[in-house]
Amino acid sequence: MKLLTVLCVSALLCLALTMHADVADEDHYQSVGIIEPEQDQKIQRPGDFSVIAVSEPNLQSGHRIQLYLDGEAHRIPNTEGRFSVSGITSGQHELQVKIIDQGAGVLKSSAVRNISIE
Repeated sequence: MKLLTVLCVSALLCLALTMHADVADEDHYQSVGIIEPEQDQKIQRPGDFSVIAVSEPNLQSGHRIQLYLDGEAHRIPNTEGRFSVSGITSGQHELQVKIIDQGAGVLKSSAVRNISIE
């Protein structure tokens, strides 16, 4: 959400302006997705691999990409969309990335990408 400084005519008018700022941030991104690893890719033990994510358009100032592994935030969010993952246990796993704002609010989420560690 963008922080707005406005002169409020009434509480209702201020609320409408703040809600409009939320929608503008969320609508800014057409897409976010994982380009590496590929869907259903098999990764050999010890489970070390890289995740590369991209957004369209590029990230706005203050926004970051957060990696999720099996539904849990994994690694520190960053602006590059590149993550090193290591030591993941054998089996099926789900990857997802989300664009987050400075308050960790989710602006856009990718589809889930499935991988397996063998």
